[in-house]
Amino acid sequence: MSVPTPLSAHDEVDNNSRVLSQDASIPEIISSSMIHELQGVDDAHYDMRHERRGVAVIFNHRHFLHAPERKGTDADCENIRQVLADLQFEVRVFRDLRKKEIKQVLDDLAEENHKNSDCLLVVIMTHGDDDVLQANDGTFNVDRLWENFIGDACPSLLGKPKLFFIQACRGSSFDTGVHISQCALCDELREHGNRKELLQLLTSVSRRVAYEFQSNVPDNNQMDCRKQMPCIVSMLTRMVYFSMK
Repeated sequence: MSVPTPLSAHDEVDNNSRVLSQDASIPEIISSSMIHELQGVDDAHYDMRHERRGVAVIFNHRHFLHAPERKGTDADCENIRQVLADLQFEVRVFRDLRKKEIKQVLDDLAEENHKNSDCLLVVIMTHGDDDVLQANDGTFNVDRLWENFIGDACPSLLGKPKLFFIQACRGSSFDTGVHISQCALCDELREHGNRKELLQLLTSVSRRVAYEFQSNVPDNNQMDCRKQMPCIVSMLTRMVYFSMK
């Protein structure tokens, strides 16, 4: 199972550092046929030649019973929805779900037949604290997102990439203070989604966030203008390319 999850952390970055230039040698678009003609059918790449790209589920949380409103999240949600649709995902958006409703969506998703899909992708945009995420009516453990898809729990996804992207802080100190004016992940997927390998792309996301964005907490000098660093956790064993079908 693969679990790449960009999460806000408290790492600091030297403001004088420079953004590295993009690799100009990467082809404009990498197709599935190019990969397999060059590499053959081996263990280096996940097979992304299925009939469908797969399902992408977005949990967008703006309103909560016991937490502040997440203003601006609807624009971020539409941004990532459009990008994933352009990458040929079947996108499903759910808004302000309660804990039991999130569980039901994930249970139903695991029961579906993903035999003809390349992968599964889940995005959640919410408040967070350490290892828990906020639903509309309370918190739940982050492991709940992927436990239905581990090992043979979902046979039709066995051996395929299961990708989870979490937009939430790992701790309460920056939970309401971080302001990102652009979606770095969306920008990278839009610009390079068809030609960069996924982990290479996520490294570029980390660079953008680290060097271009900072926290915005004007009422707290200790937290204002602090740098961020996304956290990428991966259990991928092969390379992933969202090549056009």
